[in-house]
Amino acid sequence: AQSNAICAGGDAVLTLFGNQGSVLDWQRSTASNFSTFTTINSTSTTISNTIGTAGTYYFRARVQNGSCGSPVFSAVYTIT
Repeated sequence: AQSNAICAGGDAVLTLFGNQGSVLDWQRSTASNFSTFTTINSTSTTISNTIGTAGTYYFRARVQNGSCGSPVFSAVYTIT
């Protein structure tokens, strides 16, 4: 996992690389276990997401490798 600092109102630009399969969407959470999250509807390997308020945010991509098996999650990106 990679950690980065950003100010409130700034854009977090995240890029997923080295993945096999297709990005289904991204998730953003303030809980490290993603017990609650917001879905970011993007199938791109790069996203830009505005951080509205100060705090710690966790991001991950949901990836499907072909038509077999369940989707998997990427490593978690932490933004503070």
